[in-house]
Amino acid sequence: MDTLIANIAAQVGVDPAIAQRAVGAVLNFAKKHYSTPEGGLDFTAILGKIPGAETVMRAPEAEAAAAQDQRHPRHLP
Repeated sequence: MDTLIANIAAQVGVDPAIAQRAVGAVLNFAKKHYSTPEGGLDFTAILGKIPGAETVMRAPEAEAAAAQDQRHPRHLP
């Protein structure tokens, strides 16, 4: 996964952290849209064969959750 991210960063000319977030976002998109009966693909089986995929996928989810919290802060009593 690190090699993939480094290659993307070099080819596109962005910071590796940005490339990592992009890869995570693409994997999350694929998991969401292709792990359904309509998609006909067991994406979780594919993820199990990609070292580091789960780790990379957690970063965009965490960022999205943080952004959501900033837009809609929870007011505690």
